[in-house]
Amino acid sequence: CHPTYKEGDALAAVSVILSGAESRAVSRKFLTNTILYFSIAVILILIALALITRNIVKAPLANLRELVKDVAEGDGDLTKRLGLVRHDEIGDAPRWLDAFLDLMQLIITNIKSSSLENSRISQELEDGVEQSLDSSKKVTAHISIVESRIQQLADKNRLTSEAVTEILGTITELA
Repeated sequence: CHPTYKEGDALAAVSVILSGAESRAVSRKFLTNTILYFSIAVILILIALALITRNIVKAPLANLRELVKDVAEGDGDLTKRLGLVRHDEIGDAPRWLDAFLDLMQLIITNIKSSSLENSRISQELEDGVEQSLDSSKKVTAHISIVESRIQQLADKNRLTSEAVTEILGTITELA
């Protein structure tokens, strides 16, 4: 009842006859539509590229800028890291900044540790100096006591010598 057709079989033929003006109008409309659709496609591609660029390039660079700004202003938390894992130029800068911050954190930790050790040593030295000063004061006090006793002995010896001289003078007069 129904004939079977295969793909590609011609079913009918149509002949269109257009005047030159109609042909130019159809061509112009086709060209206008083509340019319009092509322009829309280009604009959509540019918007997509802008969004991709923003997510791939601008956002990581903004994070990098904020971290560097935070460190540069002196309020920097050296424990913060960008942690951007990319194997391109965009990923190199954050990776090297993270390595720099690791090094700075290690240096600051070592400085802090050295500072605490220096404070402890300084306190020990201060205690030692205070003990030496106390010992020096005690030695000075003992020297003063010894000097006073030597002076007392010298005075007694002088008095004894004067008494002996007087006794000898008396003995010499009696004899």
